[in-house]
Formats: sequence, structure tokens, C-alpha cells
Amino acid sequence: MLIMLEEIKSAVISADVWLFKAVNSGLYNDYLAYAMKFAANDVFLVLFTAAGFFLLFRKWDRRDKTDTAFSLWAVIAANFISSGLLKPLFARKRPVAELVDVNFLVEMKRLGYAFPSTHTAMAAALAAALWDRREARPYLAIFVFLTAFFCVYTGGHYPLDTAAGFVLGVIAGRSAVYIKRLYLKRSGYEN
Repeated sequence: MLIMLEEIKSAVISADVWLFKAVNSGLYNDYLAYAMKFAANDVFLVLFTAAGFFLLFRKWDRRDKTDTAFSLWAVIAANFISSGLLKPLFARKRPVAELVDVNFLVEMKRLGYAFPSTHTAMAAALAAALWDRREARPYLAIFVFLTAFFCVYTGGHYPLDTAAGFVLGVIAGRSAVYIKRLYLKRSGYEN
């Protein structure tokens, strides 16, 4: 039984590395790599998210304020669980620390651990927390996909890291929605 589990783990890791190389090297081009110098950083992510809130919540009523607060709490929770708890627990190295010929397109003060992807977890938490807004769903889905894709494309994460970040983010985001509904019901407001 233990041997079979090791074989499954080995097969999953091999597939993860193969897919990483297909995205990071196979899809590499100079124009997209240049664009990543601007798009794949935390400042851009914050500005992009703020612009999204502004466009989505133009009238800024009570529902908008409540959705903003609880979606930001979901992002904070996803960040803490990913970076503070799970990354140290799993201690998976980033591709650039393990593989040769990685197109590493981002600057990091230190490499840290990769599993799960905190950027993907935060993007998925935001999307899951705002998913009840039907008009925003296509944009939220594209935002999460691009965040996960660029985490792999830039060489910072394996695909499995982003998949785990996605699952964590959805759990954090939908948990925030559940807590928000309890809050609204208890305070006498319905969303």
C-alpha cells in the first residue's frame, strides 16, 4: 500500500513538473515576458483589485460596503492560511530552486516556499466572496485564471501550487460569504 502511494505521488509530481515546463518554457515569448515585469507584482495586483472594486461598486451602498469588507477578510484569511500555516508545513521549494532552465521573471527578496500559491489563493478568495454578483463573474473568473497562469508562467509556482491555492481561496471566500450572511441576518439586513 505504501509503495503504491509513493508511485502515485511520484506520478503526480512528474506530471506537475511536465506541465510547469510546458507553460514556463513552451509558451514563453519575449513580449509576454516583458509585460510580466509590470503585471506580475503586488503593486499591480492591488491597483487592479482596487480598480475592480471601483467599477463594480459605483454607487457604493450598504451592500457594496459589506461585500467589500467580507471579501477583503477572505483575502486576508487566504493569505494568512497559505503563507503563515501551509507553506511552512509543506515546505515545497519553488521551481527555480529545483529545476534548470526556468524562465524566472519576477524579483523576490527571498524565494520562500511555493505550496500553495498565495497569490492564487487571494485571487480565488476575492472571486469566491464576490461570486454572488452575477455581472462580475466573467471578470472574476478571468482574474483568477490569469493570476494562476502567470504564477506558473513567471516561474514562481508549479501548477499544483496554483490548484491548491485555488481550492484554499474558494474555501476562504465562500466561508466569508457564509459569515456575511449570518452577520446580515443577525443585524436585520438581508443581502
